[in-house]
Amino acid sequence: MRRPLLTTIVLFSLNCATNRYYAPSANVPLMQHKGDFRATGAASTSGIDLHAAYAFHEHFAVAGSASLPATTINDEDRSIEFLGMLGGYFPFGNGGIFEIYGGGGGGRLGFYETRGEVITAFSQFNIGYTSQFFDAAFLTRLAYRNFDGMSDYAPTQAYTVEPGLLLRLGFRHIKAESQLMFPLPPHENQSVYIIPIVFTIGVSTHFNLSGPTNEP
Repeated sequence: MRRPLLTTIVLFSLNCATNRYYAPSANVPLMQHKGDFRATGAASTSGIDLHAAYAFHEHFAVAGSASLPATTINDEDRSIEFLGMLGGYFPFGNGGIFEIYGGGGGGRLGFYETRGEVITAFSQFNIGYTSQFFDAAFLTRLAYRNFDGMSDYAPTQAYTVEPGLLLRLGFRHIKAESQLMFPLPPHENQSVYIIPIVFTIGVSTHFNLSGPTNEP
């Protein structure tokens, strides 16, 4: 009895909201030195996610992201979203990193029968480890989103806490990357349902634009 009841509840929650919002993945640079640059491309639950970051100071970095619809899925139920962030990175120990960022952005929403826009503000905390062969990080994004412009609905505001894990495997400058996040609580009302999972798989490249460094 429990399994059919749980399935019914999940299907009911998905059907109550006409529009499903797929949150973009997080940009997790894991910077260590001034001049560090990282670029990532990944297939995601939101479509195609692109990330880039640059450390312009010994402890400060700037980053940008784009979340684009994948051509092989139904684009009408995905958003096109752009985010930017600025913050600090603080290496510790032999390969440890703590990062804190704040940022925002927005984009165009395309649902089945409605169009709208989303404006996002967020803060993000990363703590991780990086080496020549693998990177690992625990991250938490605190996000505020305002959904507006959908003809049949009033503006909707949503606050989520989005913990997640990131793993990279490879050698030095090029690594395979995967990320898993859980936007909590899954926000739902008559206009928007935030899908409570973010998953990616892709490739990340990292190098220092200032020249060689003593990497761990």
